[in-house]
Amino acid sequence: MYKDYELRFFTYWTAGDGAKRGCYNFDCPGFVLADGTNLHPGHRLQPLSNIDLGMRYITLRIKKDEKTGDWSLYREDKGGPIGGMTLVGWWPKTLFNGLVDSGNEIEWTGSVFYPSYETPPSMGSGLFPNNFEGGAAHFYDCYGFDTAGSIYEYDYQPYPVVTKPDCYNVSLWYDTGKPGYKHFFYGGRCPFPDPPSV
Repeated sequence: MYKDYELRFFTYWTAGDGAKRGCYNFDCPGFVLADGTNLHPGHRLQPLSNIDLGMRYITLRIKKDEKTGDWSLYREDKGGPIGGMTLVGWWPKTLFNGLVDSGNEIEWTGSVFYPSYETPPSMGSGLFPNNFEGGAAHFYDCYGFDTAGSIYEYDYQPYPVVTKPDCYNVSLWYDTGKPGYKHFFYGGRCPFPDPPSV
């Protein structure tokens, strides 16, 4: 997608309900970038976490705008004028078939993209999730909102999807001690290229 090996922030949307509309970043009309945002799709994320020098974080929130009905993306870790957040952009409500009132699924995802003839890159720090806080990549303080806009505190269990378990994996879902907040670890590395397709 970017023809480099940098860690980048990206957006993706799909209309849902079996519709085949959707795309990454600005590859089609969809995501609208806010004026003055400090993050944009395709943005290279720097500095990166380092096992010896410490972890780096980016904190994001997606929430339905109560006035417009659009789905807004906020960045929280750099502060900002909207309750300590900065509006990155939004997905207009007209894009979606099934998100008029609310969503029924949240995905937290780690992905890598590479040519099939190359050795797959590391995901996260390159350490498997059983390294926990010894350096494995992680999502902290994951939570959703209920229809009233409050943090959803009921117990819910995710279902992990791992498409290349010999290279990458994901941990269990852990409680953080705060109601409704969870976290998990993920990542790994693949020491060999994919076998040629037959």
